[in-house]
Amino acid sequence: MKKIFIIMVLLVLGACEENEETVIPEGFERLGGQGPAHFVYVHKEMVGNRIMQREAGSKICKKYEDNDYCEVYMWKDKNKVAKKLPFRGDEIPIGVFKIKNGKKDLKALR
Repeated sequence: MKKIFIIMVLLVLGACEENEETVIPEGFERLGGQGPAHFVYVHKEMVGNRIMQREAGSKICKKYEDNDYCEVYMWKDKNKVAKKLPFRGDEIPIGVFKIKNGKKDLKALR
């Protein structure tokens, strides 16, 4: 009985841990989303770092299991991060990371 309890505890703890592939890198905060679209605040030090933006986008899509189609919109002003789609005129993101049919793409929007 004690062995079964220990096994159950280990299984629960293992399920609670985040996989390294889904941990969002420091400098990025997912503040919301709608369907396969995710709304992310990018800290100042990560605004020009396209490698980390791509990594954050990939991990967010993987974490929320949007691997076939996913959009990660990024803002550098936390107050302008959209709450829902469609975006208002003052909510234009600085970039978007997309996955479509396994193909990954990062585009600067402004």
